[in-house]
Amino acid sequence: MKQQITSLLTLASSIGLLSASSISVNFNSDRDAAAALAPAAAAGAPGYSTSGWNNFNGIPSAAGPYTQTTADIDGPNAGSLSNDGGIIQAGMTVSWTANNTWNTSNGTGNPDNQLMNGYLDNNAGNPIIPISITGVPYSSYTVVAYFGSDGNDRTGLVDLNGDAFSYSTYSQLGGTFPVDYLQTTDTGTGNPNANYAVWTGQTATDFTLSINRGSNNSGFHGFQIIESVPEPSTGLLFGLSGLLLFRRKR
Repeated sequence: MKQQITSLLTLASSIGLLSASSISVNFNSDRDAAAALAPAAAAGAPGYSTSGWNNFNGIPSAAGPYTQTTADIDGPNAGSLSNDGGIIQAGMTVSWTANNTWNTSNGTGNPDNQLMNGYLDNNAGNPIIPISITGVPYSSYTVVAYFGSDGNDRTGLVDLNGDAFSYSTYSQLGGTFPVDYLQTTDTGTGNPNANYAVWTGQTATDFTLSINRGSNNSGFHGFQIIESVPEPSTGLLFGLSGLLLFRRKR
């Protein structure tokens, strides 16, 4: 029976019933333009790694603040947000305001180090970085945000529409990703070492992702919006089972 269920799930996956789309954004600094992710490069924490990252490249490291939008995306489709299949999301926008950008010196030896290198930066005069996303095409989705700084142990808060997690930065690690991804789940003031946060079960078409620098500068490396796809229902499994039996009889 277990083998049959496995075969059914494999079949379901092969026909796209378990596949999920994603839309991911990577922020780079003009201090290290080599941190841009190639279209086929997969990056992200275990269980959330995706390809098809949209790159904001060469954002100024000089003091701002700067506001940029979807029009400033460099690739894979310049001026547009694309999903992991390279399909432009015409009804979707992203915009953000930050004081400048910086990088962590994590290097660019693999896609995860590239992701965890450049970041949107803030300062005492502009302590909060808001990222506004509109027109999410998924009815249900998960958001994963990556954050850090050029120095570890800096406290702060990362927030999605009022749902916040505390952290102490843990991203300047000299090229040790993907091994050193650490998730924060602290909704209080524990400030654990962390470099990413996850919000599941999101359904809003629009949302705001923000980071508060807390004790010192820190900011966003990037974020992902990953479509939630339900597991096959019992009825679907019975249907697929019947299909397999029909094939066997033939």
